[in-house]
Amino acid sequence: MPKRILTSTDARLHALVGRHLDLLVAELAGELRRNIADEIEAYFRGASAPAAARAVAKPAKAAKAAKAPAAPAAPKPAQVKQAKKSKKPKKAAKVRKIVPCIAPDCSNPSKGPRFHYLCDKHKDASKKEYDGWRAAKRSAA
Repeated sequence: MPKRILTSTDARLHALVGRHLDLLVAELAGELRRNIADEIEAYFRGASAPAAARAVAKPAKAAKAAKAPAAPAAPKPAQVKQAKKSKKPKKAAKVRKIVPCIAPDCSNPSKGPRFHYLCDKHKDASKKEYDGWRAAKRSAA
């Protein structure tokens, strides 16, 4: 769709509508903020709705509420205590036992069961050597 060229009248009208729309949006945003602030204040005071809304909805009760003695001051939001999270005891970290290499006269730590309890130096040993070391380790134990 080709762009339409605006005449000076169209441009002025466009600017006027834009300004009014901006003012309307700003006013609506301010009203919304005030409404939310009233609801939050009413919540912390223990009421279910803002005083202005209650007065419009039920004028007879609002008049009685105005004559009634003031309720005790509600705690400020900073003074409201929140429920503490339950602290579960932490599990103790497992102590990893360092098993030495099963090769004779080797004091290096082994790489664990995945590498047949052999250290880095001996993990590439032949199966025949490994079986011999394993049998010797079992007979010694």
